[in-house]
Amino acid sequence: MDERKISWLTLALIPELGPRSLWKLYNKLGGPEAILVASESEILAKATVRQKTARAIAKKQTIRNPLEEWDRLSRRGINFITWDDENYPALLRHISDPPLFLFSKGTYRPEHAAAIAIVGTRNASVRGLIFAETLAADLARCGVTVVSGLAVGIDSAAHRGALKVGGETIAVMGSGLDVPYPRTNRDMLDRIAESGVVFSEYPLGTPPEKWRFPLRNRIVSGLSAGVVVVEAGLRSGALITARLALEQGREVFAVPGPVTDERSSGVNRLLKEGAKLVENAKDILDECASWFKELSKISLGRANKMISPSYSPMDSNRQPTGSEEARILQCLSGEPQHVDRICEKTGLSCSTVLSFLTIMELKGLVQQLPGKYFVRKG
Repeated sequence: MDERKISWLTLALIPELGPRSLWKLYNKLGGPEAILVASESEILAKATVRQKTARAIAKKQTIRNPLEEWDRLSRRGINFITWDDENYPALLRHISDPPLFLFSKGTYRPEHAAAIAIVGTRNASVRGLIFAETLAADLARCGVTVVSGLAVGIDSAAHRGALKVGGETIAVMGSGLDVPYPRTNRDMLDRIAESGVVFSEYPLGTPPEKWRFPLRNRIVSGLSAGVVVVEAGLRSGALITARLALEQGREVFAVPGPVTDERSSGVNRLLKEGAKLVENAKDILDECASWFKELSKISLGRANKMISPSYSPMDSNRQPTGSEEARILQCLSGEPQHVDRICEKTGLSCSTVLSFLTIMELKGLVQQLPGKYFVRKG
């Protein structure tokens, strides 16, 4: 049994300890073992957390026995992935507040990094549902992994489209893996786990409380090269996902809709603010061609035949990655450099730098350290 994983699992089972507070402790105290042996006063002195949280950690106030929970996870075929693991999704390491652990059903593989998230309203129109399902199916046929949140409406249509053509899809839940939300999606959850993976940062039994979903959304966007918003009102959670995607250096796409339909007000605003307009899968493949090519996952020739006889990723308006990647790499050494400093040195935007750093880490050129610091490898 991996003692370090048991320490991580112990922290996961402390309900007073949220992901942001855990990151503060990880940065100040070190690994899970160091956090668990710290006293209440030491925790309060070194990290800005509530006293109630510090006390719960010091007293190890878990909802269940960690050793028994480990056995329970094993019996149910649920994996417990931590920040230390090689199979931790590389793309997630580059967001500002990545989960330090994830519960998963299914197997995450490096090629899943060539992913696009499709999100939108739960109260979707028939037009929106058909578009989301068709778009997901077309992307999946080209080898793109479709990511979404397993909710009713657009999310479910996206997963359904990928599954329908035998493609791969990733679901990120805002509840425990044994508490599907909505319950009608239990069968879909099992189908996704068979061919892709289902993630949650919450332990078993965690209910789908409303405040958990914005936190869930950062993982949806963080696992993806870009986010497509299909039908979303001005108060839709899908717009939160789009905002997070921009902060994470991901592409944001929007599907235009009738100006008289409230479900189009959010996506139309995104388009006004500079989101890329999407009419079909080709629009996404064109925009993300460089990213996908670096990941060596997408069969671009297959995409040509499926989308359009005239389609070529070289028609993309994106610039070749070589010069930008070289400029970033020149800024790095064995000494940690913060992403803001890299932006200053290269003159590139933060979103551009983060995008290239993500690809460079996948290629084994750089390594990310806590706090958005980076070092050159080799």
